Amino acid sequence: MPAIEISERLENAVKSAMENKYVKKSRTLDTKDGGINSVSIMILLESFKEKQLIDGLMLIGERIDKEFCTLSYIIKNLEVYKSQGLL
Repeated sequence: MPAIEISERLENAVKSAMENKYVKKSRTLDTKDGGINSVSIMILLESFKEKQLIDGLMLIGERIDKEFCTLSYIIKNLEVYKSQGLL
């Protein structure tokens, strides 16, 4: 797994999103040993600015209410939040 330096705020936002049972079950943001999946974060940072990602992950944690299994589902939700002016 490649190493990536992320800010404390982004790390906290990822951990907050993972408190959502559907996000946690999807295993898209974390690794088997419970760490943050750096590849997923790198992919998200290619599409969103760090502040947008932090705000979006907080919304993801609050709003996701069904099972999913791909990072593209998170990306789609973040794009919707962005188009609604929430990010």
